[in-house]
Amino acid sequence: MNGEDYRDIDPYVQRFDYTVDLNGPPSTKDFLNYPLAEIVWDLHSHDALGGLDRFAHKLKETFAADRALHPKPSLKKHFTTLIERNLKLHRVNGPNGNIKSFANWIYSNPARCPSQRLGYEVWHMMIKNVQDEPTPSDMEDFCHLDCLPYVDFMTLDNRMRGYASQACKATRTKYFEKLSKDTAEIIGNLKK
Repeated sequence: MNGEDYRDIDPYVQRFDYTVDLNGPPSTKDFLNYPLAEIVWDLHSHDALGGLDRFAHKLKETFAADRALHPKPSLKKHFTTLIERNLKLHRVNGPNGNIKSFANWIYSNPARCPSQRLGYEVWHMMIKNVQDEPTPSDMEDFCHLDCLPYVDFMTLDNRMRGYASQACKATRTKYFEKLSKDTAEIIGNLKK
């Protein structure tokens, strides 16, 4: 937050569950031998198997509200609102209360907070296309899009792949080169 660009980190650990707790043994250590039947039962008991369909209604409402905004704020100006909201959501204190300059700094280079910027651009591409209605699977696609800058390959359906490609071109990033329509295409590209 000193005006310095992001520096890559080494994200590799012995096992994935070691990424959960920074100050001690992983919180999942007790579940390594947890039987599948009990996992499914616990998920069912906590109503966690419904997928993201229950959020589809809220997603449609948010799309409608964003499409109804008049006049629409510029993407750069509105990005400040997004950053401020996300910092509050995750209980992160902003840089000395100057969220606007921090957000402008992020926005000035798409490589800074790339998943935030990519998702933001894709969202607004979808908002512009008033013929397109959001679907329940869009929530899952947005979760996947957050990972795109950090992976080597990704599959997305044609519609979302199109939006992601448009957003990458608009931000002059090359993440769209990682996108494939299916795993067969990925395997075919690996064989080349």
